[in-house]
Amino acid sequence: ILTVFNSIIIRDKKKYKQENKIWLVAQNVLEI
Repeated sequence: ILTVFNSIIIRDKKKYKQENKIWLVAQNVLEI
């Protein structure tokens, strides 16, 4: 059960990082 839970957390972290990158890019575009 723990391994499945950990894999879900890792997947969510990766997705969160991708969304963060998109957000940073969007901020840069708005600042220009």
